[in-house]
Amino acid sequence: MAKFDESDPRWIVQAREDGTNVNHWHWSEKDCSEWSKQRLGQLLGDLTLLSGPATAKTTGLQSVEGDSILNIRKAKLIASYELHIKVKWEGKTADGQQGSGLIELPYVADENHDEDPEVRVLLPDENAAAQQLKAEILAKGKEPIYLAI
Repeated sequence: MAKFDESDPRWIVQAREDGTNVNHWHWSEKDCSEWSKQRLGQLLGDLTLLSGPATAKTTGLQSVEGDSILNIRKAKLIASYELHIKVKWEGKTADGQQGSGLIELPYVADENHDEDPEVRVLLPDENAAAQQLKAEILAKGKEPIYLAI
């Protein structure tokens, strides 16, 4: 046992001249927002939602808003993200009518990663073909989105 005012050098964190965070012992944080946008663009950019009599697919990422951060503490990686995603889609009904719109995922976050995120289908014009495709996407087309993210 050490005497009073003596210290065991194994337990003292030495102040380093170069300020290096050896083995990421202390918290460090990296912004991964741009990488997240690129990766979500790859995953959701050309995704088949419906392939029955009616067809629908995503045509690209419209926007990704929010934060995506990678924290490192004691050499452990801790991902933290909270995103609002919008994806463009287009499709055809069984009788050949066209429709298009946006798929919105308003809250995709690390705290609900084990749950299916909320999916909203937004239509720029409320025509019958777009309404029919919206109903089919909400009924059958959410699963490919869940699998992609």
